[in-house]
Amino acid sequence: AFEGDPMMVHVLMAPGSESSHVFSLGGLRWPQDPFAEGSNSVTAQGMAPWETLDADIIGGAGGTQQVAGDYFYGDQRRPFTAVGLWGLQRVLPYNTPLCPILRVDGSTC
Repeated sequence: AFEGDPMMVHVLMAPGSESSHVFSLGGLRWPQDPFAEGSNSVTAQGMAPWETLDADIIGGAGGTQQVAGDYFYGDQRRPFTAVGLWGLQRVLPYNTPLCPILRVDGSTC
C-alpha cells in the first residue's frame, strides 16, 4: 500500500481449537465498533475461533501520521507468533517510482 491509501483489513480466526487470539496491526488503529459514532479506537482485538473482524484503519495505510515502513500484523499471543501467525504489511512513500510492487507471479504492473 502507499501512505494514506484507504485500508480495510479482513481478519478470520480459523476453527480448530478453543484457543483465543489477539489480532494486531503494528499499532495502527481502527474503531472498536464501526457502527457506533464516537466509538473507542483499538490497536488490538481479542478473537475466538470462527470470529471475523473488518478493521477500517484510521488514517489509511501508515495510520494517522501516514508513516511509510513495515508493519507487523498477527497474533499478539507469543506462542502463536512463535509458530508463524504473523506477517509484514509494507507501506510505501508516495514519492516511490510508479508500480514498484510485484504481482504474485513476479510480473510488474
